[in-house]
Amino acid sequence: MNIPVKVLVVDDEEEIRELCRRVLNKEGYVVHLAGNGEEALEILHNNKYHVAIVDLKMPSIDGMTVMKEIKENYPQTDVIIITGFGTIRSAVEAIQQGAADYLPKPFEIEELHGAIENCLKKKSLMGGKEAE
Repeated sequence: MNIPVKVLVVDDEEEIRELCRRVLNKEGYVVHLAGNGEEALEILHNNKYHVAIVDLKMPSIDGMTVMKEIKENYPQTDVIIITGFGTIRSAVEAIQQGAADYLPKPFEIEELHGAIENCLKKKSLMGGKEAE
């Protein structure tokens, strides 16, 4: 039996969170949502995820800080950064800091699905740990 893929979507825009939830649920992913960085870190404390989709620009705790916390404390979780304010500099910084991928908004659903699948393939090739 396959373990369902667990995805955490962190974005301060409710429309983006709900769109991701609807689309990813249809693909068979188990999706949890967080509206800000603080909420994301609280959720991560009690749950394990294969992938976290994290908005770069959020009030209070930004996406880079959330990603750093994930990489330090939950290394089994890959991070995909999404942003409506993408620049080459922010993309390079995100990848250098450990992001598995970087998607500027608006992105195509196929791009998001492809980014998640790439994370899962990498885990499979590396014998990565599964979320529980």
